[in-house]
Amino acid sequence: MSTVIKVWQLKDGKLRLVPDTSLTGENRTEPYDLEPWLESEPGVIGTDLAIIGRQVKTSTGEIDLLGVDKSGNTVIIELKREMVPRLAIAQAIDYASDIAGWSPDKLNEQSSAYNGKTIEEALNAAFPETDFENINLNSRQRIVLVGFSIEEPLKRMIEWLSNRFSVNINVVLLSYLKTEKGEELLVRASFQPDEPPISPVRERMKGFIKDVKEFLIRAGFKISGERGMIYGCYIRSEVADDLSYYFFVNWDYPCLRQYRRDEQISEFAWRTETITNFTKEFGDKLIEKIKELQSVSHTE
Repeated sequence: MSTVIKVWQLKDGKLRLVPDTSLTGENRTEPYDLEPWLESEPGVIGTDLAIIGRQVKTSTGEIDLLGVDKSGNTVIIELKREMVPRLAIAQAIDYASDIAGWSPDKLNEQSSAYNGKTIEEALNAAFPETDFENINLNSRQRIVLVGFSIEEPLKRMIEWLSNRFSVNINVVLLSYLKTEKGEELLVRASFQPDEPPISPVRERMKGFIKDVKEFLIRAGFKISGERGMIYGCYIRSEVADDLSYYFFVNWDYPCLRQYRRDEQISEFAWRTETITNFTKEFGDKLIEKIKELQSVSHTE
């Protein structure tokens, strides 16, 4: 992707080209300059975005900035002060896959540690017109790569991931300029593939999860943390207060995760089963697996 940004300044009735410079040439860095700039004005990255963390720790590294949009999607933001390389996409996907497993409580803790507000308070402050009760918190993850140029193959990779697998990735390109008086300017351009249509599989997920919730409730299980869980539901443990279970659908197979104090400790996936509709046989197998995990954890 080749993008050239030129800026002219009007001075004494004439346009004067503002010469290009770079963060590196001005001894500017990501953590001490670019991060706090964008943290203070997330609108540069995109509209409808609330920042809830900076240098957020994951199991494999630290996310430069973590945000949530008005739909409740988490937004992983990676910054580069020069070119965005192809490897950046692997790094961001790694972080996104980690954040996908975060519970609402863990997002709450992250938001509170960052700005003293719960995730609900942060979103209400950023988007006062939005009804938090209808937000699907962390049901999807978005990736935003920010830099000053981009490797050409990265555009092809982003389009392929977006069109084939519905991965939401945006690239924001910036240009850093200084006027004759030393005023600093940050100019934005962006590349974003067309929003992929909602696949039939994703549509089936909603009905499937609804059937699972109703089946578990009829079976005597208590569901907690439903709010924002359009593709999954939390199941309260019956044997230990610090245990919980998150049942969800990942693309075309169901998965059950076990948590202790919001930290994932196990996972079981029915990876060979394609979802068409919910059956009692599947529900019975799900209950059997929950009880099996409860029994093992209770004896540890």
